[in-house]
Amino acid sequence: MPLDEYLVTRLVEIVVHGDDLAASLGVDASALAGSTFNRLIDYLLIVAWHAHGRACVVWSLSRRERDAVEALRIL
Repeated sequence: MPLDEYLVTRLVEIVVHGDDLAASLGVDASALAGSTFNRLIDYLLIVAWHAHGRACVVWSLSRRERDAVEALRIL
């Protein structure tokens, strides 16, 4: 696995577990830099696309009634 791909997987862990910790402390975790969230959204959409296909991701984002596989539920 290339280093840049490895690092983004660690970033996912930090954000997801950091959000869990913040929620347990009653703190708002959405204060992370916008570029952090942008990178994670890009990465997670690619993971969803590879797991379920492009059409399922589009339906999940735009047509809830057509989202039979919950394509955006990847973790």
